[in-house]
Amino acid sequence: MLTLSAPLVPPPQAPERDVAWQAAAERVLNCWLRETGHNVAGESITLVDGRSISVAVVHRSAIGHHRFGEITERTSQGRHRPITPQDLCRCLTRDVALRQTKTAVDPLTDALMGEIENSVRKTAQFLRHARQRAAADAPAPGSTLPRSTDANDLLRECEQALVFGHAMHPTPKASEGFTDDDLARYAPEMGAAFTLHALSLDGAPLPCHPWQASHLQRDPSMDALVRSGRLRWLGPQGPEVWPTSSVRTVYAPQTNRFIKLALQIRITHYWRLNPTEHVQRSLAVSAALDRIPAAETLTVLRDRSIDQIALPSALAEQLNTLHRDGPPRHLPPPVVVAALLEPCPVGGPSRLLRLVRESGADAADWLSRYLDICLAPVLELFVEHGVSLEAHAQNALLCVQDGWPAHLLVRDLEGGALVDGTPACAGLASDSPARYDAETAWRRLCYYFFVNHLGNLVAALAADTATPERALWAVVSDAMQRLACRGGAWATACNRLLQAPTLPAKANLTSRLLDLGERPRYVQIPNPLRSVNP
Repeated sequence: MLTLSAPLVPPPQAPERDVAWQAAAERVLNCWLRETGHNVAGESITLVDGRSISVAVVHRSAIGHHRFGEITERTSQGRHRPITPQDLCRCLTRDVALRQTKTAVDPLTDALMGEIENSVRKTAQFLRHARQRAAADAPAPGSTLPRSTDANDLLRECEQALVFGHAMHPTPKASEGFTDDDLARYAPEMGAAFTLHALSLDGAPLPCHPWQASHLQRDPSMDALVRSGRLRWLGPQGPEVWPTSSVRTVYAPQTNRFIKLALQIRITHYWRLNPTEHVQRSLAVSAALDRIPAAETLTVLRDRSIDQIALPSALAEQLNTLHRDGPPRHLPPPVVVAALLEPCPVGGPSRLLRLVRESGADAADWLSRYLDICLAPVLELFVEHGVSLEAHAQNALLCVQDGWPAHLLVRDLEGGALVDGTPACAGLASDSPARYDAETAWRRLCYYFFVNHLGNLVAALAADTATPERALWAVVSDAMQRLACRGGAWATACNRLLQAPTLPAKANLTSRLLDLGERPRYVQIPNPLRSVNP
């Protein structure tokens, strides 16, 4: 019988492909539950086509990050028979297709199953690499292995540690366009590092990801630019860089800069390109933040400059490059929040649990300190200035002191939003892609920071420390009630969050099935803050 609890602590002896399929099945099932509004309670789930799946929940999450025990299919005679992770993913994917359309169900299902298989195959490869590296780094009997305290080493370790990826996405590790050989060269999960290529366009040198350079050299439009004399390929140049968790963004330790490159690869929903609209939004949000006093415990890493290409948009988006601030050197070395929340791929406690243990705190006190450093600053940007950050778990980096949260960094301003009519939009062109209406900006803040970031953190903290999730949401509620006491717009925003019956969440399974990359669907999910603040 299928049991999906393995991804929580993958047994070291379990075959990598089995663990990867179990992780995929857990994600697809949680996505399906969230997007259909099904309240799983151990009873059978009846699908549109009449199939009946029996699900045992071993950890119930108020935000939807459930952990499962045995999962079986129930026959018409009421018997239970085994179901494989692959079959579970297929029948749930097909169910969503049937709910969305009565035509082209099988092609939609087959296409998404192909992407799930792509994600599973690569997850297994990353897991195998993590195990091999752990074995190679193991200290000899009777000795200890010193851990690097270099800030760059620590940042690289967590940036390249996301083996399983987005916990609420059906294809978190799919990378359409990368071969297995490409993964070894360029994937952060494989510990990659490389030298960027350069090109000269109208005399201006520009950086380019080496995979993208190889891809573009086969493009007839680029070849025409070479023949015209406007473009020259200069080959590998400069110091070595390494890819961060986003794959296409690299870090240059020599200059303490992130470089956001274009990459014609689809990861999760999106082709990782840099359309002019995206880079204009990044720079507009950065400029707005430059006019706002910095918070003591929150730093937003700015996108400082852009190598923007004077070419037709279809080519420009494949070459536009953003240069972003690195972590401030005076702060403790940061760790990517998403990496804290992952199960340890080789067994043992997660990074999050190790931090809590190092602090000596219980889960509630540790979470309270976490909220102290980020909740008020993130809300202040929205309430006082009209800035909504895309502060999801992979866009957030946590600086830690003695196991305690000390400072939060937020990055990637392409997903930021400036609320029309607020101080953030002062001097901004009326057609700027950074302008959003208040409701859309609020929805984005609610999803990215509260559902994706805090929701995932609370769920992982509860599961790792065996703390009731409700008790941790009560900590969040208490913190928000204290902020509401500031009155005015603060009270309006906090009380809206505390009292809303539902919160918005991306429907990643449906959106991926229907290929809604830039316009993903949203669903409404029960608000866990409401249940602890009736």
